[in-house]
Amino acid sequence: MRPFPKTVSILIIIVFLFFILLETNNKVIPSGDQMKKISGGIENVTKTRLQYIAVGDSYTSGTGAQPEESWPSLLAEDLTKAGIPVELAANPSRAGFTTADALEKELPLLPERADLATLLIGANDWVQGGGPEIFRKNLRLLIDDLHRRVPKGRLFLITIPDLSSSPFGNFFSGGRNVSGGIQEFNRIISEEAEARNLTIIDIFSVRLKPHQYADGIHPNAEGYAVWEKTIFEGIRPFL
Repeated sequence: MRPFPKTVSILIIIVFLFFILLETNNKVIPSGDQMKKISGGIENVTKTRLQYIAVGDSYTSGTGAQPEESWPSLLAEDLTKAGIPVELAANPSRAGFTTADALEKELPLLPERADLATLLIGANDWVQGGGPEIFRKNLRLLIDDLHRRVPKGRLFLITIPDLSSSPFGNFFSGGRNVSGGIQEFNRIISEEAEARNLTIIDIFSVRLKPHQYADGIHPNAEGYAVWEKTIFEGIRPFL
């Protein structure tokens, strides 16, 4: 076979290279701006998760269980599973905290803006002998602060659980009627919620079984899950 003339060989090589370059140009390679759009899209997906803040005492921090077993953690998880992506952005609740403690030590730790908030506090106010007037005053301050941080209708007040129904709850009576005292504080919570047209969720009437307590006062993981079910059902319709 006669070899191709040199000029023909060069021409073939040029054509071959041309098609390689053409194929490369046809590939979709994101530009810098396109990459920014892609990255921004990912960030927007993250930002669409509702930012949830929880304020309270040991009942909200999850004393008696692991942090991920607390009812606020379960609430964020279950709302997300229900198609409402939620992130627990802050839960500075601590055991022993009163409304005064929450004002001083929890509010400074919260983000300025959030999409959803819950408030469950007051058991320690009653146990430590705080009167209803002081409780109402501090509760109002907490509600007003949280109310400004979240959109209208996204602050949920939760009643204080019936301490007397727990195995060791009556040890904290100090000679007082435990159930009656908690009910008095819950009436204050209801009145303040009604005055601001806020949703209130009742867990006072939710009775846990003895085996659902970790230490006779605080629920264990199973107990918190029972509370969370009631709270979830009360919050979901508003989101």
